[in-house]
Amino acid sequence: MRLQFQMLTMFTSKKIKTSKKFKNIKFNFKNKDIIVIGGSRGIGEECVNFFTNISKRITYSSRKKNYKFKKKVKYIYADVRSENSI
Repeated sequence: MRLQFQMLTMFTSKKIKTSKKFKNIKFNFKNKDIIVIGGSRGIGEECVNFFTNISKRITYSSRKKNYKFKKKVKYIYADVRSENSI
């Protein structure tokens, strides 16, 4: 829940009223391995775009490859609906 809330605040320009316990949460993604499940479109695509400016090692999985991403982003085919694909 906390990570979902943090991601929501990263991608929205609106100020969201938060409780005091969320104000001191900070994430450091520099030089970390980032994995995004469902990263070819929608929120997953925005997450991949966000992390390309921060980290050097980004991997995303989806059923379809998104060719808009930079070359440093790695793609892995995965259909999470099928256990054999994972």
